[in-house]
Amino acid sequence: MASPPALRGPLHGRRILTTRPAAAAHVQRERFRELGADAVALPCLKLEGPEDPEAFDRLVGSADQYDGVILSSRAGVEAFAQSLARLGLDSETLAGRTVVAVGRATASACAAAELIPDIVPAQPSSEGIAQALAEHSVLDGRWIHVRARDGRGTLDDAISAAGGRYQLAVGYRAERPQPPPGVIAWVRDGVDAICLHSGRTGVHLRETLDEALPNRSDDILRSACIVSAGPITTKALREQGLEVAATAGSPGDDGMVQAVVDLLGTPRDTQGHV
Repeated sequence: MASPPALRGPLHGRRILTTRPAAAAHVQRERFRELGADAVALPCLKLEGPEDPEAFDRLVGSADQYDGVILSSRAGVEAFAQSLARLGLDSETLAGRTVVAVGRATASACAAAELIPDIVPAQPSSEGIAQALAEHSVLDGRWIHVRARDGRGTLDDAISAAGGRYQLAVGYRAERPQPPPGVIAWVRDGVDAICLHSGRTGVHLRETLDEALPNRSDDILRSACIVSAGPITTKALREQGLEVAATAGSPGDDGMVQAVVDLLGTPRDTQGHV
């Protein structure tokens, strides 16, 4: 499935499975290959538009009735910007409103869409957003939250408890894609590490393996080192019964790659996990 790595790097001989969406998976895969690994992508998330785009557009069009908009991902930014365009509106719709971006990547996507964020929480999570809103004394405001269909109710609970108004705007769906040709055959032989970037990715990975390799899926997941993108993801994966071997110390591909190197980047004959 994968061509032999050209370099004998710190991950030489390791079999690494990345589960990022197809549009982003190649970046992480190539980083691992540069470090000597046999790395393959099995995308476990596919972003689709909202089931009811008209309802989403109505909420976006009513943004002037709220104190601000919370954008939890780059996909959410894209969905919001596309909705504005469909409605014949632009960023001026948010004049006098507060724009919240969950992290640096989302903030960059906001800037590219001319939606300059006013608040970027130090912790890129629902808990971090709630804390940032409280610190700016706006947790009790009226908020539209653009995110995927499935998600935790943490932010809704925090805003409602503070006396605010929370409105979910489903801008996209995180669906499970079909595996690329040849990947399942590669996975059947076992994996040293599996990189998971969200709890939803973990659910989709298990569903894919159970469907494609019903007699091997449990063994593959037990024998692999599961590497999580962050503490929130680690908690979700453990609640699914997955054993997390390492958690990335920073978000994005850099943190994930470094976590795998720290975990497996030593000679194979000194490793307890192969």
